[in-house]
Amino acid sequence: MSSYGIRIATSFNITEEVEISKSPTLPPIGKIKPLIEDGKKRQKTISLSNKQYKVFEGTFYKNKQKDIIVDGSPHSHYQEVTVFNIYYSSSAQLLIAEINLDICTPFLRFLKENHPNAVKYYNISIDFGKIIRNKAYVDLVWFGTEDIHAKTKGFNGFEVHKNNEANDAIKNGKATYIKVKLDVTSNGTNARRTVGFSQKSGIVIVNKNDPSIDTEKKQLQLLLDTYNTYNKFT
Repeated sequence: MSSYGIRIATSFNITEEVEISKSPTLPPIGKIKPLIEDGKKRQKTISLSNKQYKVFEGTFYKNKQKDIIVDGSPHSHYQEVTVFNIYYSSSAQLLIAEINLDICTPFLRFLKENHPNAVKYYNISIDFGKIIRNKAYVDLVWFGTEDIHAKTKGFNGFEVHKNNEANDAIKNGKATYIKVKLDVTSNGTNARRTVGFSQKSGIVIVNKNDPSIDTEKKQLQLLLDTYNTYNKFT
């Protein structure tokens, strides 16, 4: 399973390492820098759908409170560090963060707040109704609820979108995540992929259904082909 945050981006001028924080008075929550190719002085790029994407390295810090042992000594506080790649194409006007939304969402939010003159991007609104109209097989729906005992509900099962409550959530814009099976042609093969779509501008490749997709480039190409398949829906 691979998770991605995806944004429409018109500018991403990060030319050196910069830090990201929630406030000028608080310690940084992360940093980002251009990823330099091994043994070379130029920034790494990758070609996807005949477009060049610049590659950046993001680092995210998260403070944890948990008893652990480090070098024989007990610690109750530690910092979890996550490193991931970000891809930007000026010609495609797309930004891709190769990380789950729990990290991607705050990282990109505060990057934009900290450096508004360097980056310009915005979320993609996923139309769940459009996906259903194109007869994708839906087997999971998460949505917000006014139930005092729960913030969200999740239904799963065969054609779960036909459930009245799940269907109403999709129609009323309360659905936050759906998991579907749809046909996507990618890397020379047409296959039924299992994909999650999030209203937080994210896509999850749950099952690529193709063992030959085993490299960074092939996996990113599958993501883009999935996104483009969605865009062709009416």
